[in-house]
Amino acid sequence: MEDNLYEERWILPMASPQQALKSTMKLPVDPTNDLGRALEMVPEQKHFDMMFRSGARRLQVQMQPVTFENVTVQRKNALIFASRSHVERARRITEQAERLPDYPAHALMLDVVLIEDEPPGLQGLEEQFTLLRKKSEIVRKTLPVT
Repeated sequence: MEDNLYEERWILPMASPQQALKSTMKLPVDPTNDLGRALEMVPEQKHFDMMFRSGARRLQVQMQPVTFENVTVQRKNALIFASRSHVERARRITEQAERLPDYPAHALMLDVVLIEDEPPGLQGLEEQFTLLRKKSEIVRKTLPVT
């Protein structure tokens, strides 16, 4: 039995698509560019995708440039004859949408997924979450992107 326990997704905003692509060139994938030399071409971007294992645990780390083409923010309006609770609910939802920061158009997206071959019981889930947070922090500090 395999079960994805936790995933963290980090968005590292970039000012332009060119900056996002250029940032991937710092990723530790073929750092000597042997393939590029063999092809007589210059790499434009890299996609980082690695799987790490320790016993029954696997940690998948992916990083790639992304563009957010369509961004939707949900706003809610109360109906004309809405009850007080519906009016309050619509106000809360809209207020929450207005608090959200503007999303960047371009970014690097980092996904860190902890996978357990034999998932722990309920007592071990908090430990798994803490482990993912620690591993994710190590990944964010180790991958050389800015």
